[in-house]
Amino acid sequence: MTSPKLVVPESISLRGHPDFSEKWLEDQIVENPSIPKLGEVEVRARQRIQPRAGRLDLLLEDTESRKRYEVELQLGKTDESHIIRTIEIQQLKTWGFQLKVGKGWWKK
Repeated sequence: MTSPKLVVPESISLRGHPDFSEKWLEDQIVENPSIPKLGEVEVRARQRIQPRAGRLDLLLEDTESRKRYEVELQLGKTDESHIIRTIEIQQLKTWGFQLKVGKGWWKK
């Protein structure tokens, strides 16, 4: 019986890498939805246009609980516009309208 071989992963930056892009990463997750480690999920939508909230990279759904996960891909440091876009999409899906972030009034 052979002993298992320990593989130490190497951390690399995908941002600006000649072989990797957000599209590449999206394709990898679509091919293998277990990559984000969210349990048994399936891809429900990809590059879905959200009225008044931009485009959602991926929508994953748990096959048992039907819980949905909004996946916003970004290589490099997280930028606040991606976080705000995800919150706005969730507000539209949950309430049918979105809170105008930082302005203090409701947008129908």
